[in-house]
Amino acid sequence: YDVNKLRIWHYDLYRLNNKNEIFNLDFELALLDCVIVEWPEIIEDYLPEKRIDVFIEEDKDKNRSVSILENGRASKFFK
Repeated sequence: YDVNKLRIWHYDLYRLNNKNEIFNLDFELALLDCVIVEWPEIIEDYLPEKRIDVFIEEDKDKNRSVSILENGRASKFFK
């Protein structure tokens, strides 16, 4: 996605079999911009320390909750 002067890269890693496959998808280049990663667990070793993690959970009744962590800590903006 290109939004004004911000380039956003979106990765859905659900089908990735090996974490090294991420480098076939220009991941190193993407890290220079804004990156959204779904199913990031497989490449956890390659994620930058400085990041914002967003977790969306849904219960059996389809109610959703969102947790936002900034560098591994609860964000001061979203408590």
